[in-house]
Amino acid sequence: MVNLDRLFYPNNLCLIGVSDIPIKGSTAHYYALKRVGFDKPVYCVNRNRDKVIFGTKAYKSILEIPENEIDYVIIGVPREYVPGVLRDCIKKRVKFATIFTSGFSELGTEDGRALEDELRKIVAEGGPRIIGPNCLGPFCRESRITTTEIMDIHETPLKAATAFISQSGGHSGSFFEIGENRGFPFNKLVSIGNQCDLKIQDFIEYFGKDKDIKVISCYIEEVKRANEFLKILRRVAQIKPVIFWRGGQTEGGIKAAASHTGAVGSSYEIFKSAIEQNGGIIVESIEELADLTMGSLYLAEKRLGDRIGIIVPGGGSCVEMTDQILRNGLKVPELQKRTRDNIQQFIQKVNTSTRNPVDLGVYGWLPRVCSDAMIEVAKDPNIDVIVFYMMIERLPRFIERMQDEGLGRSFVRNIKRACKSTTKPVIVIIPNFNVNNVKITHYRKEFIDRLCKIGVPHFESMERASRTLLKLLKYIDWKRKIIELDEKVN
Repeated sequence: MVNLDRLFYPNNLCLIGVSDIPIKGSTAHYYALKRVGFDKPVYCVNRNRDKVIFGTKAYKSILEIPENEIDYVIIGVPREYVPGVLRDCIKKRVKFATIFTSGFSELGTEDGRALEDELRKIVAEGGPRIIGPNCLGPFCRESRITTTEIMDIHETPLKAATAFISQSGGHSGSFFEIGENRGFPFNKLVSIGNQCDLKIQDFIEYFGKDKDIKVISCYIEEVKRANEFLKILRRVAQIKPVIFWRGGQTEGGIKAAASHTGAVGSSYEIFKSAIEQNGGIIVESIEELADLTMGSLYLAEKRLGDRIGIIVPGGGSCVEMTDQILRNGLKVPELQKRTRDNIQQFIQKVNTSTRNPVDLGVYGWLPRVCSDAMIEVAKDPNIDVIVFYMMIERLPRFIERMQDEGLGRSFVRNIKRACKSTTKPVIVIIPNFNVNNVKITHYRKEFIDRLCKIGVPHFESMERASRTLLKLLKYIDWKRKIIELDEKVN
C-alpha cells in the first residue's frame, strides 16, 4: 500500500505558480488554504515576482525555500515547465505533488502523451508521487487541506465519515456540496485527473484502512492496471461499501472522457460486471451516487430486508409508493391482524387504512400518532424496513392550524422515539415539490439536518429509496457469500 499520510496530513506545503492574479495558476489553491485556516507552513513560488496575492512573499524556486524537505507541492505552471519543476522537487525531497496544470494525455496528441510519459520517468528517478496531472488534488477535513473555495471547512454536528475519489475536478466540487447538504460530509476527498502515477486503487486501499471512513464513493472514467484495481476493490469491499459512477457509459460519453482525462474507453457492460463481481456498487448518475452514499452510510451496517412497511398521511401517496417499491423488486406485505388492530386504536376508521401501506389520513399530522404507528409496524414480523412519508410543503399550514411552531421538531423527536424501539431501519421520504418558497426550503433543511443527527436517511422519492435499498441488499448478499466461501476454504 502507498502510505498517503504526508499527502493528507502534510507538515508543510509549497505552491508553485501562485500569482498576483486571483484566477491564475495555483493561486486558487492558496486562497482556499487561507480561507479555511490551514495552519502549517505554506510557501509560494513564482519565478517572476517577489510578492503574490495578499502581498505574500514569493520565492523564485522551490530550492530557495528554507526547509530541508517539503511534504506536499501543488504545481500550477505552464505544462512545458512541469518536468523541470518536478526535478527541482527531487532535490528538495518532496514526497507528493499535485499537478494542477492541464495539457497532457487528455489532449489526445502525441506531444501531450509524451509529456505525461516524461512525468512518469521522473517519478521512477525518485521524484515525488504524482496526483494528476489535470486535477485539483486532496481535501482533508482534519488537517484542513483543501483545493478550492467550494470545499470550505466549517463545523458540522455530523461525523464526517465518507470519502470521494474523482477523476473530475468539477464533480469533486459538486459532490462535496451535495454531501454537505444531504447529511454525508466528507472526511477526505481527492481529485486525481489523468492518473499518471497514483491510481484510483491507491486511494481506495488507503481509505479502506482509514477507520474514520465508512463509505468510499468514486467518479471514474478509466481503470488503469485493472487486475491490481479489482484485487484491491475485492479486499476493501469486504470491509466497507465502495460505490462507482463511471463517466463514459455511451459512445459519445467515452469520446468526451477521452478529451477530459485522456481515458481510454472500454465496454461499460464489462466494466459494470467486473465491479459488481468484486463487491463494488454501480450507480448511473450523480443523484444516485448521493443516494447510495447516504444509504450506505446510514443503512449498510443495519439488518436490511426487502419487505417494506409504509406509513403515509394520504391515500394517493400510498398508492404511488407501493407501485415504486414493487416496480423495483421489493415487497409490500400485508400487516398481521394484531398490528392492524393496534394501529386502528389511535386513528379513525374512515378515510384511513391499516393493511400496508398504512394511511393515517389527517392523523398523520400528529407526531405522536406517527411514532406509535411506526413502532407497531416495526414490531410486525412481516416487515424489515419502515418508511415514513413527510410532505414538508404542508408543514407551514399545519403549524399555523395547530399553533405549534415546533411541529417539525416534534416529528423528528417522535421518529427518534420510534427508532429507539426497534433495530429495524427507518427511512423518511421527503419530496421536493416547491423550490421557490424560502420558508418551505428553511423547514425542509431544518428537518433534514435533524434527521441526519439521529441517523435516519432521507430520499426525495420512494423510487430513489427503493433503488438504493435494492443495491445495498445486493452488496450485503455479496459480502455474505464471500464470508461463506472463505469459511469453506479455511
